[in-house]
Amino acid sequence: FEAEVNLNYMPHDRKLGEDRYSIQGKFSGHWNGFNYGVNYNQVSDDDFLDDFASSIRDNTEDILPQDYWLTYGTTYWTAALRVTKNQTINDNDKPYEREPQFTWGAYFADLYGFELNTKIDATRFVHPWEGRTNGNRFVFEQDVSYPLLGASWFVTPKVKLVGTRYDLDYDRNDTRDDSPSLTLPMYSLDTGLIFERNTSVGSRDILQTLEPRIFYSYTPYRDQTDIPVFDSTIADFNFAQLYSENVWSGYDRYAETNQVSGTITTRLIDDKTGLEWIRASIGQRYYFNDETTGWSGGRVDQPSKSDFLASIGARLTRSLQATAYGQWSWERSSMQKATVGFRWQPRPMSVVGLYYRYNWSDVENSRGYIDDYINQIDLSVQWPLTNRLYALARQNYSFYDNKFIESLVGFEYQADCWTLRAVAQRYTRDEEEEQTSFFLQLELTGLGAVGSSPL
Repeated sequence: FEAEVNLNYMPHDRKLGEDRYSIQGKFSGHWNGFNYGVNYNQVSDDDFLDDFASSIRDNTEDILPQDYWLTYGTTYWTAALRVTKNQTINDNDKPYEREPQFTWGAYFADLYGFELNTKIDATRFVHPWEGRTNGNRFVFEQDVSYPLLGASWFVTPKVKLVGTRYDLDYDRNDTRDDSPSLTLPMYSLDTGLIFERNTSVGSRDILQTLEPRIFYSYTPYRDQTDIPVFDSTIADFNFAQLYSENVWSGYDRYAETNQVSGTITTRLIDDKTGLEWIRASIGQRYYFNDETTGWSGGRVDQPSKSDFLASIGARLTRSLQATAYGQWSWERSSMQKATVGFRWQPRPMSVVGLYYRYNWSDVENSRGYIDDYINQIDLSVQWPLTNRLYALARQNYSFYDNKFIESLVGFEYQADCWTLRAVAQRYTRDEEEEQTSFFLQLELTGLGAVGSSPL
């Protein structure tokens, strides 16, 4: 068993005229096959973390978890009982709370060649805001697959059966169905090949691979307009999502699918050391159905093909790496997402990173469309100035906002028996306000430290 509790309290803040505090408690332990724990976080007001943060501020930390769990596992199955609550700050949209959630899962890797995966989920969803629907959700999922594997190929057919049922807390006069249910089969086929050949680049002997992969998925349509959205959202579109049967995460929405995804990956591997010098991939999904399931649970139109994905990672030298990722939108005839970066690390404690990130997106959720535009360049440096003095810095500039959204500079001096660290950070809280934080720590080697660690 282990526990850690941090409490900060100010009896009377002269600026706000009220008491201010923060509580962070973490407890975890295990006994006789059981694991249990608590992760509790609470602050008195929305500005507390900005005013009194004891570490480098993560500006996305707007949902503070208040979780409690008890789990038990054996070789073939696991069970868990959880209560998931939260506190939101900065007017963030509050997620549903689970009071409680029970899950049970079983997995058999080889039952006469079949792979079985069973999931059961029973959850009570509660939301404190007026107008939100509360209720119970019961989920059953059964996967059955039969993997066929060879040295240079694989074929995995899979069938999944999904069943969900809800008990919703509607008023007696409400005419909506308070016990909607859903039964749905899902079919998929995952197959791929791995080709290899020996070649050379300059004086190096290289093993080159060519790895095509095709994934087919079919799910019939089911009307889900009577089913609320408790925890589902559209998953981020990337290479991993190309091999998923459902574009939704969670259990409240299941997309109508009749689609095939294809990817090709090639790798250049040093034949002597096994070092991977280059990995490049392209991929896309094609839809045979022109409609799918939307946020409302009914049908919405969809294009005939997804965005085009491409990525490459290269080790230009042993100390210099480069990565690039692009997502091209056929509908807009322009780039949807892009990331380009370089990382140079010639020796330990010396690193320079330069990254450009671009995202053009209208993200749809249960409240409609939310703009999610990113157009940023990010430079980070950590470098020794002397044998004892180190410096670090970061500049993150947004071309969309025409300003720096984060700046950081710091120093660390290491003496024989003590270390002094100092860091200053300035970041954008929102369009109108910026925040500056300073950290200073003196560490006495082997004895302890005074102040907040900026590490």
